[in-house]
Amino acid sequence: MHTNEPQRFLASVAELGVIEHSKVDDMVLQQLAGREASIAIVTDSTIDLPEDQAFRLGVVAVPLTLSLGEAEFLDGVDISADGFVHRILSGSDVPRSSQPAVADFVQTYRRLLEYREGVVSVHIAGAMSGTVQAARAAAREVDPERVRVIDSCLVSVGAGLLTEAIGEAIASGADLDEVERVAERVKREIRIFGTVASLDFAVRGGRVSPTMAKTLGRLHLSPIIVFDEHGKPGKGGVALGFDRALNAIVKRAVHFADGAPARAMVVHSGDQAGADFVAARLEERLGGEVPVIRAGAVLTTHVGLGSVTVAVRRLGG
Repeated sequence: MHTNEPQRFLASVAELGVIEHSKVDDMVLQQLAGREASIAIVTDSTIDLPEDQAFRLGVVAVPLTLSLGEAEFLDGVDISADGFVHRILSGSDVPRSSQPAVADFVQTYRRLLEYREGVVSVHIAGAMSGTVQAARAAAREVDPERVRVIDSCLVSVGAGLLTEAIGEAIASGADLDEVERVAERVKREIRIFGTVASLDFAVRGGRVSPTMAKTLGRLHLSPIIVFDEHGKPGKGGVALGFDRALNAIVKRAVHFADGAPARAMVVHSGDQAGADFVAARLEERLGGEVPVIRAGAVLTTHVGLGSVTVAVRRLGG
């Protein structure tokens, strides 16, 4: 099927069963030659944006690799998030993710520079992944003046908000230097808050101790996760029950906006109802549409099923 929203199509098919494998060709890369923008945008598969918006901006996402036992998959290309989770739950192997190879970025940059003046490459926080370092190595090999690599210092929809701002700057006629300045300013205007219904995946991956998870479970406490200015997750307290945790992340996002115009996005790893609740409350408090996005396989395997996360950007800073 030829569609601008492949994940929407896959979500519909997934209602009939579990999709373990899929193949999504990057139609964006094939049609970029017809776009008017002089600067192309490259991201990686951990950065979350609404599909229609990513298509409109001409975003080209270089996938990370997911490993489970001896099997390897390209994130969002070879396997869906639900298919990968199904494999995790049905086996005992601990999932791993790895950054794209430098050669993958080199190939992407060279293809884009055939018909673009420059490339802005925006990636998951360097504190969380070596992806941005691989991109920088590729930029040095290809053309460091025409390829600018941005460490978003953010994850998921936080980096998505930054990518959106970069797209707006490019559309307004900004050159590469100006785009870099916009990126450095905007990423300081974004914060991310999240919570998760289950710590099972975190325990399985060694990020949370079994004792801590059991204690929180017995007390019916849900953790609040706050990401710092470098994109690293930290403890932001707990709430009594998951519903109160959802309200807590809404309050934190609104508090960060501090009455100023703001833009928000919500991402979830299987809790559509919880994400819709958070988005609705944010629309009431902040105004404007708040997109809700299904997390990809990499984020899902790190935070676990049932997570809801919000990113908020103060506008006009």
